[in-house]
Amino acid sequence: MSDIIHFSKKFELKQGSLVNHLGPFRFSGAGAWPRCFYTLSRLVAPKLIAILVLSTIGTRVGAADTPPCTPTLDLGSAIRTTTVEMHEAWRIESDDERILLGMVTDGFLAADGSIILLDSQLQQVIRISPSGEEITTLCRAGEGPGELSNVYDIEPLPNGALGLISVVPPSIAVVGADGVPAQTIRFALAPNTEGEAQYFSILRCRPYGEGFIGVGEQTLMTGSTLVKRRFLAGFDGHGREATLFDECDRTLGTTDEFRLSERDLSFPPGDAWDVDRTGRVFSAIDRDRYAIQIRNAGGSPIAVLERPFERHERSNAEREEAKANFAVTSTAGRPQVKIEVDAYAPVILNLRWVGDRLWVINSDWKSGIAHGGTSCFDVVDPDAGTWEVRCLSMPLDPRADMLIPLDARHMLRVRNLMGAFASTTSGAEVVVGEGTARPHDEGEEGLAVILYEAVE
Repeated sequence: MSDIIHFSKKFELKQGSLVNHLGPFRFSGAGAWPRCFYTLSRLVAPKLIAILVLSTIGTRVGAADTPPCTPTLDLGSAIRTTTVEMHEAWRIESDDERILLGMVTDGFLAADGSIILLDSQLQQVIRISPSGEEITTLCRAGEGPGELSNVYDIEPLPNGALGLISVVPPSIAVVGADGVPAQTIRFALAPNTEGEAQYFSILRCRPYGEGFIGVGEQTLMTGSTLVKRRFLAGFDGHGREATLFDECDRTLGTTDEFRLSERDLSFPPGDAWDVDRTGRVFSAIDRDRYAIQIRNAGGSPIAVLERPFERHERSNAEREEAKANFAVTSTAGRPQVKIEVDAYAPVILNLRWVGDRLWVINSDWKSGIAHGGTSCFDVVDPDAGTWEVRCLSMPLDPRADMLIPLDARHMLRVRNLMGAFASTTSGAEVVVGEGTARPHDEGEEGLAVILYEAVE
C-alpha cells in the first residue's frame, strides 16, 4: 500500500462490504497519529453479503473557507531542519511465544512508560512494559463487561482510565488501567431537521474537557435520497452532542459500479484535526491549501495558520499508486470498483499534537524516504507562529508499515500491517486499488511491533 499515512478510522457501512482508505501514520492518544482506514473488516467481521453500491457527490456546507474577521497568521519559512537518529529499543514479532498478535492498529504511551496497544483484529488490549520484556493482556474479545466487541479506537482518559471506542453502537467503554470495566457511554447527536436519521458512527474520538470531541458520519434520508453527513462535534460527559464545530455532506445514489472518489472522501477536516491541552481545536480547512483553523472550546474561530505551499501534481505513475490507498473487501465475489484519484495530492494529510507542538504531515512527507531513509514532518509552534522540519531516520516501508508517534522521542513501527490485513481477509475478495491484496508469503517479514527511541 502506498500513502499508509493516516490509518484512520473512517467507516463506510455498506451492506455486506468493507471499504478501506489506507494511509500510514497513526496519531493517537496524548500525541499519537492518524489513522485512515475505511473498514469494518478488522473490527466487526460481520457476515458479508451483496454490496450495496453507492456513488458520491461532495457538497460543502460547513466552514471550509476562512471565516470573515478571523486573523490569518503567516507561518513563513521553516526556522530550521533537524534530522533525528532513531534506534531500535525492542521488537515483538507476530509469532512471539508471549502473545498472539493480529492487527495492531492503535496505541499510546502510558504515564508509567508502558505502551498500551489495541489489536483490532483479535479485539484485545495489551500492555507492554517499557523494556518490552513483560506483556499483559488487559481486555479480550467478548460480549461481557470489560470485554471488547467492535472496538476500533483506544484513547487514554485524563483520570488514567482507557476509553475503548466502538463503531456499532457508537459508544465508548471506560475501563480502568487494569482492565476493570467502569461504565459505557452512548453517543447521541442533536436532532437534525433536514432528514430522517438512519444511523451514525463516530470515526475518531478524543477526550475533551469533561467530555469528548470526535469526527463522525450520519446517514440521513431526505425523500428517496440518501445524504451522508460528516461532522466534527463536541460531546458532554454523557455522550450528548454539545458543540458543532464543523460539518459537510454528500449525496448518495445507487449505481451498478462501486465508485470511490478520493476528493469526495477527503472533505475536511477528515483526519486532520486535534485538540491541545488548553482545549483549542485545530483542523485543516481545505485539501488544496496549507491552512489550519484554530477554534476555542466554544467552537468560535480564533485564527488561521497558513503558509505558501506548492501543491504536488502527481505523475501518471503516482496517480496509479494513489489508487492503492483504497481497498474493498467482499465475500460476494470480486467487487467491480472504479477509483477516481485527484491530479494533485492533498496538501495536509494529517496533524496531531505531540508533546507541546503540532505535528503536521504534508504531501512531501515521503520525499525523505526516497533520499536518505527519513520521514519528515512539520513541527509547528502555533503561539510563536514558527515551524521547523523534523526528519526521523529509521526504517519504514510506506507501502506496508504504520507509524505511531508516542511522543517526540518514541515512535512505534507496525511492520507489514498491510500484509497482515490481507491475511485476515482470507475467504473474501480484497481489491486494493485495481489489484488484489496479497498476504505475506512464507519467508517474507510478517507483522511486528517495533519501538524506536531518539538517540541523544
